[in-house]
Amino acid sequence: MNKRFIFSLLALIFSFSINAQNNDAYNIKVKINKTTSKEIYLGFHYDNNKYVKDTAKVNSKGEFVFSGKEKLETGLYLIVLENMQMFEILIDDNQHFSIETDTLDLAKNAKFKNHPLNTAFYNFILDNAKNSQTLMSYKSRLSELDPKSDSAKFYQSEIEKINNNVTKAQDDIIAKFPNSLLANMFLATKDVPNPLPLNTKDDTLNYFHYNLNHYWDNFKWSDGGLARTPILYNKLNTFFEKMVYKMPDSLIKYSDIVLEKSKAHKENYKYTVQFLYKTFANSKMVCHENVIHHIAKNYYTKDKAWWADTATLNRIEKTVADMDGTLCGQTVHNLSLPDTSGIKFHQLYKKNADYTVLIFWDPNCGHCQKEIPRLQHILDSALTKMGVDVYGVCTQRNLEELRKFVKEKEIKFLNTLVTEDMAKYPERYIYTDKVTDIKSMNLHKTFNIKSTPLIFVLDKDKKILASKLNVEDLAPFLKAYERQQKAIKELQKK
Repeated sequence: MNKRFIFSLLALIFSFSINAQNNDAYNIKVKINKTTSKEIYLGFHYDNNKYVKDTAKVNSKGEFVFSGKEKLETGLYLIVLENMQMFEILIDDNQHFSIETDTLDLAKNAKFKNHPLNTAFYNFILDNAKNSQTLMSYKSRLSELDPKSDSAKFYQSEIEKINNNVTKAQDDIIAKFPNSLLANMFLATKDVPNPLPLNTKDDTLNYFHYNLNHYWDNFKWSDGGLARTPILYNKLNTFFEKMVYKMPDSLIKYSDIVLEKSKAHKENYKYTVQFLYKTFANSKMVCHENVIHHIAKNYYTKDKAWWADTATLNRIEKTVADMDGTLCGQTVHNLSLPDTSGIKFHQLYKKNADYTVLIFWDPNCGHCQKEIPRLQHILDSALTKMGVDVYGVCTQRNLEELRKFVKEKEIKFLNTLVTEDMAKYPERYIYTDKVTDIKSMNLHKTFNIKSTPLIFVLDKDKKILASKLNVEDLAPFLKAYERQQKAIKELQKK
């Protein structure tokens, strides 16, 4: 075989290899010295969790290569070894680069080729690690000193210098790599300067509202990579947990504001919708189901939640439909059911009280067996004085069981039920005798009863003030509600 043919063949192979790599939308080579791992993983941050995106096995050169025909979505990713050692890397539009490090210190020894942004990122990480150690040492020493002493002033000055140096390092990267994912990560964590004074109570309130309304000023919603960093989760969690007032109207208002901002990039919008729905679906706070209802009805729809499959959308649509009629601020249906006589019907709207506790319960429910006597005790000791009456509804049709329980536990407040006879002959009670209606008969659907006991607190007009409270929460809730109403009236007078 002549030399010209050999060189031509080698050139063809080399060219094929280069073209194969170039055809990959992403190609990330990782060399980890001293590792025993035969396989490593490429993971990413999402929703305060970590997920695996790709896997690479060690090749004959001792390298791991992550590659694929579709570009990776930008974000903060992780290289994870089999022993769960890991280090982070930035994934932006430049997805052809290499990394070399070793297991002695994955982050400290990481060297990047063809990715200056990751190099700058790791230089900052290493410098910041040194600064953090020094800061901890200075703060520990400062806590032992008299704040007015010269030594304390020295350490305070040194701490300020370090913080300023960290800020300058971030600003230098922002200037050198404008609009990069790293620059936007740094910007997102910067506090917005507040120019307002803090001398009076009114100043404090104005200061709070300024921070609330300018909280997102440094956040680049147009950068979808922020959804795949811990930063978006932390920003949203802090905003809705610590900044926004927990009342449904405020939460709905600021949910809409944030979601409107998030539309600057589809990934941030998707993330924010999912975050808000999950957050309020898991919330135990009063009336937060109103927020779930609003988000689901306005954002989790077929045309707006493109990522959700049909089954998910149908499930959420059903959840929203089930909530109708039982949300805070809505007027409940006028129940008409018989008491323990099985004959005398009582309309809920006829309860003439400042507040009505509507409670659905089951004599065979273990929790109800404790809560119903407790409700009677709290009613006698505190609630009656506050203008509270009770309309109890047994969710089972066994009249004898209800009578037995009420008698044995000395329950004096009104208890009603749908009797077996009503269930057997509904037309007679609804259309002939006209003592009840379909919604009262189908009380599980009407009041979205999933478990018992289920409590609704109603005002004088039978509008829902709260739901799903525990019995012991009733008096504290009503006291807080009355204080709130008093404060609102005083504000209206000004």
